[in-house]
Amino acid sequence: GKDIKEHELKRAIELKLLVQREDMEEEGKLTEEQIEDELIRLRREYTNEQQEQQAVEDAMPKKSLADFKEAFSVPSAYEEGQAFDRELQENIKQERIAKRR
Repeated sequence: GKDIKEHELKRAIELKLLVQREDMEEEGKLTEEQIEDELIRLRREYTNEQQEQQAVEDAMPKKSLADFKEAFSVPSAYEEGQAFDRELQENIKQERIAKRR
């Protein structure tokens, strides 16, 4: 959970930095050393923003899965992954057809 999210956020930062590096190199106004210094500064800035955002999210009240199920009217008998079980879906479909008759 948390480790995967943190890893994904780091990857997103590095992707932003890669794009910015390419932009700076294409402009040709900065030396390689200046580009590296700027990327270090930006990495620190983005990491701080990420940490601040995470602190805000951690402070927010957590909704329980039951709250979400209730909000979206998910049947209590629903189990994760049912939508991908073709046999089960066919049985449910047949039951609905039989109820209509």
